[in-house]
Amino acid sequence: MEDHLDTWLDSKPWRYSNNFQWLPCDVAFSDRRGEGDESGVEITSYINNLHPTRNRDLYALLSEIIGALVPCWEEVLTPAVPGYYEAYWLRIGDGRVPPRIRTFGIPTALLPTPPDGVYWDDRDSFYSDLLDLSECWSRTDPAVRDSTFKDILARMEAAPKRQFEGIEGIYQRIHEEMRPHFQYMVHPEPGTLFSYEDWKAGKGTGRAIVPQVGLPARIRRYVPHDDDLNELTQKYQDNLSLYPSLEHARKEVDLRRSFGDKGLQVYVEIERIELGPDSVSRLEAADWTLEGKFNEHIAATSIVCFSADNVTTPSYAFRVVADFSQQYFPAWYETNHAALAAAFEVGTPDDSIWMVPHLQDVGSVTAPVGRPLSFPSTLQHRRGPIELLDPTKPGHVHLLKIHLADPWYRVVSTSRVAPQQFDWWLEDCFPDAFLKSCGLPAELREGIRAEVGGAPFLSREEAAEFRDRMERERARLMMEVNRAIYYRNFDEP
Repeated sequence: MEDHLDTWLDSKPWRYSNNFQWLPCDVAFSDRRGEGDESGVEITSYINNLHPTRNRDLYALLSEIIGALVPCWEEVLTPAVPGYYEAYWLRIGDGRVPPRIRTFGIPTALLPTPPDGVYWDDRDSFYSDLLDLSECWSRTDPAVRDSTFKDILARMEAAPKRQFEGIEGIYQRIHEEMRPHFQYMVHPEPGTLFSYEDWKAGKGTGRAIVPQVGLPARIRRYVPHDDDLNELTQKYQDNLSLYPSLEHARKEVDLRRSFGDKGLQVYVEIERIELGPDSVSRLEAADWTLEGKFNEHIAATSIVCFSADNVTTPSYAFRVVADFSQQYFPAWYETNHAALAAAFEVGTPDDSIWMVPHLQDVGSVTAPVGRPLSFPSTLQHRRGPIELLDPTKPGHVHLLKIHLADPWYRVVSTSRVAPQQFDWWLEDCFPDAFLKSCGLPAELREGIRAEVGGAPFLSREEAAEFRDRMERERARLMMEVNRAIYYRNFDEP
């Protein structure tokens, strides 16, 4: 597993940073929950760039906010299942709740059925059957007609009556060419095989609208594809024994119960947006982004607008990668790319290169003051445009972002990295009150402070330069991510 993972990371080095990492703070679950402490959590290491003593009240407030966000994260996270990664297998639908729509293909229905004459051996009926087929086509809904097929019929009707060699083969070929044009996609909808009540109760959720065909809907990660038929067959049988049913009940996530001893780690970020009549009166939508790099292990993000004045309500849009690769839809994969693209609402594939955007827009939500917005790290998101309500007055939006690190990992945090601000260290080691009590004049006190600077501390200019380099690195990450997932061939796994 480690060898495959190393190979995978080597092939995509931009997903992992060897230069920079955000510093999370550690959060412990408090035993005082239910005894007047509503948050139930306690920040146990400093928040990067937020002094713990000067901002003691703010730390207490952030502890309450983090505690209130824990149930939100429990709603958006998916529980880990032991054994899946060890076996290199992942399975569709093993999320926190069963999927509302389970299908391994795109259901179809037939328009008025073409006459069976295309199978007849009676040569005299050949053209009359084509005419009947044309009449059938004329009775169909114009919205689902295919102009190419209409042209084919017109050419066939105009063809001279003559005998063909191998007429049965011609019948078969005509049938195979015409019949797909009399099919149309029935968009799979929730409730087709099990009701909303059954879904909530976890009953019958393993049934599929289009049954599973071929290999199970599981894909191997970090392991090269193997075309050996015997080995694939054995893997198929092994997986049936490992995962005999697609049924699964609702899986609850309880962070306190699972990580009560080790606690959590979070990244705290504050974004300030200031608008004004003499500066910027409208801020356009941000770029699509994913939070963090792989070495930061961000599992979920919460955004809280805690202050807004004279601006439109902030909003966030989301999109997700749709995986409709061949492992999931083997029966339809070679024949109906357009139906797959339409079902996932990702655009129509190009006839020549069979490429479609693999991204589904899943909607947007507003984030008024005080409403927490939480989502998993699998979703790309972007902030919507913000503008002044009264263009003659200034306005602002202040956002608090808290990113939860994957609790199964322990990231190097502020409990292991000393504060990097020189003034913090100077205040603790050479407090002005102490130097003044020693009878030192102001000039000497300032001289002492000036002499003890330098390594390992950075100046503000150096810190700004490193931050700029980090932002450029993260911008390249998103550029590479979008390049990798926005367009993909249908034949790519």
